[in-house]
Amino acid sequence: MQQRKYTLTVSIAWVIALVVVLGAAFGISYRYHGLIGKASAAAIEPTPELLALQNGFTALAEHAKPSVVNISSEQKAEAGTSEQGPDTDELFKYFRRRFGPEFQPPMPSPEPEPRRSGGSGVIIDPQGYILTASHVVGEADRVTVTLADEEKLPAKILATDPQTDLAVIKVEPKSPLTAAPIGDSDKARVGSWVMAIGSPLGLEQTVTVGVISAKGRTFGNPKIPGRPFRDMIQTDAVINPGNSGGPLLNIRGEVIGINTLIVSTTGYSIGLGFAIPMNGSTTRIIDTLKSGKPPTRGQLGVYIRSLDPAMAKVYGVDKGAYVNQVMPNSPAEKAGIKAEDVIVQYGDNKIGDEEELVQAVEQTKPGVQVPVTLIRNGERVTVEVKIGQVATEQEAAARLAGPSKLGVTVGEITPDLREQYSVEAKQGVIVTKVDPNGEGARAGLRKGDVIVKINRTAVASTGEYEAAVEKLKPGDAVVIRAWRADQMNTFTIERLGE
Repeated sequence: MQQRKYTLTVSIAWVIALVVVLGAAFGISYRYHGLIGKASAAAIEPTPELLALQNGFTALAEHAKPSVVNISSEQKAEAGTSEQGPDTDELFKYFRRRFGPEFQPPMPSPEPEPRRSGGSGVIIDPQGYILTASHVVGEADRVTVTLADEEKLPAKILATDPQTDLAVIKVEPKSPLTAAPIGDSDKARVGSWVMAIGSPLGLEQTVTVGVISAKGRTFGNPKIPGRPFRDMIQTDAVINPGNSGGPLLNIRGEVIGINTLIVSTTGYSIGLGFAIPMNGSTTRIIDTLKSGKPPTRGQLGVYIRSLDPAMAKVYGVDKGAYVNQVMPNSPAEKAGIKAEDVIVQYGDNKIGDEEELVQAVEQTKPGVQVPVTLIRNGERVTVEVKIGQVATEQEAAARLAGPSKLGVTVGEITPDLREQYSVEAKQGVIVTKVDPNGEGARAGLRKGDVIVKINRTAVASTGEYEAAVEKLKPGDAVVIRAWRADQMNTFTIERLGE
């Protein structure tokens, strides 16, 4: 056995020696890495073009980093209630009788921790105004900003706009801050270099580089159904959770987008990141948010789409916004606009597609009278429309009737709720929340049901609903008539509150 070991050792030594000799013969040098060295290729001299590219990126990062901040938000958690109390739980009463009054039940569970989240932002004014994403700070009770030099400052939320997912917050700095210039995303071209800076997964001041992959992307807005994010910038610069609210920069260091979402099968970047565009429309919204007010938007009251080739042939129109549906009681319905009309001009603006009409209407001050030209049955028709106002998130919430004796929250049939719950009914109130322990839940009511009658009393608004419920007394029998999808249902409570 010893002889075999010796022979094997000598053989390995000969192999190593042979490799070294051959390497020397062919001019290969070795460095020690473990048992056998690995070949090390000589460094190359980078071309001026490569050096210029690298130096450009590093200069851009160094220039932009002082304008980028980390944002920590905190939302108070609702205090929990213990289901077991010393004076109400029969089990503990039994143990006290059995073992005496000194028996102590387990203490209630500690109050839940506040919900915390993080994101990024970019300084847009030396006096402490910071632009970020609405979903980063929108529901926070406390916001803290960490500057590039690691100084932490409390921030005040000035205003948010869930429709564009933008928000402006304000800190009180000891000295003027470094602000980033706002660029124009309309001038940006697909394939152009861009840089994202932010705090992905809490890793502050992270820099990633890519290109603009596409422009004009549209995505559904979970906060406001029926009001999608429009004209988004797509990029392959790596964006992960925590990048939201941070800037997307062009090679001049100008903010041309605010990073807001990713599309991923894993929850992390697969190269499909999206940013809110910074253009004339967006900068007007930012100016309004800086003043502490949410932006107001005009509303026409139609569901529209762009024309495709088949529609253009059938309706005899090459360009325009096709009216798919008119909302009840909307400015459009009152002006006489009908489904299958094709809107070709709005005021002085010629309308080529859906996006052009949306932008023109939203930029109109509510209450203004606007001539709208459309094609109907091959004829050109002009109507006068008094533009309405899109409800803000706060106003929409104010139209909801809170939990009642029935344990349900209802809202009036607004376009957004109609879209969210796929409601076809034209009258009644929509159930938007159901207390699982309430009377309504036990009767079988669900979110999305449209209540039209309570005990033979018609309800067409939240006020009428509240009035009808207010009349109910404990012990009353209750019969509720409500639409669910396209079917009328009857829900009953034999004795209310018992």
